Amino acid sequence: MDGILRCSRYAFGPNRLHYCGPDANSEILAYLRQGESDPGLESLLSMFRTMYPYLQLIAEANGLADPFDEQVVEAYWIGNRLLEAVGRKPFYRHLSETLGMRRRIGGRAFNLVTDKLAAGALPHHSFHVFDIWKRTGNTETEHTLESMDSCRISWGRVTAVDGPSVTLLSEPLLLREGKLTLG
Repeated sequence: MDGILRCSRYAFGPNRLHYCGPDANSEILAYLRQGESDPGLESLLSMFRTMYPYLQLIAEANGLADPFDEQVVEAYWIGNRLLEAVGRKPFYRHLSETLGMRRRIGGRAFNLVTDKLAAGALPHHSFHVFDIWKRTGNTETEHTLESMDSCRISWGRVTAVDGPSVTLLSEPLLLREGKLTLG
């Protein structure tokens, strides 16, 4: 599978829920059904205001020209060794300048987020979902437990398939004693 198609598989769910990216879930779904990518799909994915700059950051830090290189896509969505090549300073600039997070979430919240860089945070989809408390895709609203749970990459067991509907058994995200946990 190529990186563009793989990226569209991960990006489709949050896009369908209107959390991020252009209002193009029908088009992305059509590409997924065909199982093929082309410059049109690449163009759609390049319009994701948060995801695409992360892919560019990871690619650049690793000397890769293509932000949709399959290893870059894997690094952003599920993690791999490429994340380790992104230094703290470039990650800080990415958050501050490229994504404009200081302006978008406020100085105090931005400082709390960037303090996590010194603790080893990596430019991963989960970092953005769990550590940036405001959705920064299509709408700029506070994350809720439900939106974080819907946006995170997770796992589960398919227990039933009925036409286009799938029943999935998975552990939901919960808030216990002020901490996120699975349950």
